[in-house]
Amino acid sequence: SFDNLWNDDQPPPPWIIPNIILNTQMIVMAGDAGVGKSFLALYWAQALACGLSIFGAKPLDPMPVLYINEENSWYDMREYIRWARYGLEADEDLLAKNLRVEQMSLTMSSIKWHDELRLISEDHKPRISFIDTATPACQIQDEDKNGEANIAIGHLRRAMRASADGNGMIVLKHA
Repeated sequence: SFDNLWNDDQPPPPWIIPNIILNTQMIVMAGDAGVGKSFLALYWAQALACGLSIFGAKPLDPMPVLYINEENSWYDMREYIRWARYGLEADEDLLAKNLRVEQMSLTMSSIKWHDELRLISEDHKPRISFIDTATPACQIQDEDKNGEANIAIGHLRRAMRASADGNGMIVLKHA
């Protein structure tokens, strides 16, 4: 019954951000080009790296964060990072320690994108990863082809497993 869903003695779910993002969750953030997906994701990435609040929920602790950028120019990324920091009062030492931003690492790699992502994930051990954006990062040729998307999702999940236990992922995608 509905009451049984709320009255059991199960422990609370394992959160990355309490009441917002669960461990091992892969979330897609979609929107038109230029609406602010990257800025918002970089704001969240910096907040999580420093243990700051998002939507009023404070992460459990500062955490390693991986941000893979395969779409925006370095100039745009610098601006987004700088703009996000104005409102955060982020600790520079925590940012330097916990936030890793990779610029065009998957598209410029001499190995397959998913192998490169797995190696970066194994090295940094992020608690949460951001992929900006899905089509160039996963080298998807036809966004309407479900088989290609399913293969990419499988590779993204393998990269999540190569990271810290309970790693989550937010994948940005054009609508």
